[in-house]
Amino acid sequence: MRRIDRIKQAGRITTVLVVLALIIAASITSQNHRKSAEIKDVDVEIDFDSGISFVDEEDIIQTVELALGDKIVGMKLGMVELGEMEMILSKNPYVDAVEVSTGIDGTLYIEIVQKMPVLRIINTLGVSYYLSDKGHVIPLSDKFTARVMVVTGYVESSENGQHPGKEKMARNLTLLSELIQADKFFQALVDQVYVQANGEIALVPKVGCKDILIGEVDNEVWERMNKVKLFYEEGLMEVGLNRYQTIDTRFNEQIVCTLK
Repeated sequence: MRRIDRIKQAGRITTVLVVLALIIAASITSQNHRKSAEIKDVDVEIDFDSGISFVDEEDIIQTVELALGDKIVGMKLGMVELGEMEMILSKNPYVDAVEVSTGIDGTLYIEIVQKMPVLRIINTLGVSYYLSDKGHVIPLSDKFTARVMVVTGYVESSENGQHPGKEKMARNLTLLSELIQADKFFQALVDQVYVQANGEIALVPKVGCKDILIGEVDNEVWERMNKVKLFYEEGLMEVGLNRYQTIDTRFNEQIVCTLK
């Protein structure tokens, strides 16, 4: 390589290094300035369009300020750890997801997604709470009452050892709720769900018999529920909705009924 070419190449390398150094310096300066800037405003966005109002803006800001020990507005951005703030807010039993970010104008943005209740549980001890669409427990709230289907009975466990357990039952009930809500017939029919001591399910209808026994929430549960639908639409309309005490779908290829 000729000497003049080596000089040109060295010059290009030097130029690149200088540009990189300037970029790094500018980035460090910008970060330092950002950390020393004050939070001028807090923008809390909550998914109220979902129809759920377990938490409000005041709850969220109060939770953060109690954890930080100071008012948010006026704090230095460098004193706020966004990941830590997200962790603090995610511990709220009504919060399903949270994202915290900052804007160049000094605004702290907090986005909240609330847990979605699909069932209200009243167990054998009289303890009541909600189950979310993901099977999570949601405590009752003084601020908001969700209009969802009620489940009573042995939701957590029983003494006979046949119960599938609280976690599996929560998943089963969440799935059952999805099946009921996906069909207009069952939406109109089912008033409550009762969990028997062995973990099997009885639907309590708004009209007709006292109980509809559908057994376990397994791969065949929708087939058994469809038998109920067909029986109501064809069989009960002929003999009368109030003739039977119990409708039992747990037997293959048939429905067994007991008279009142």
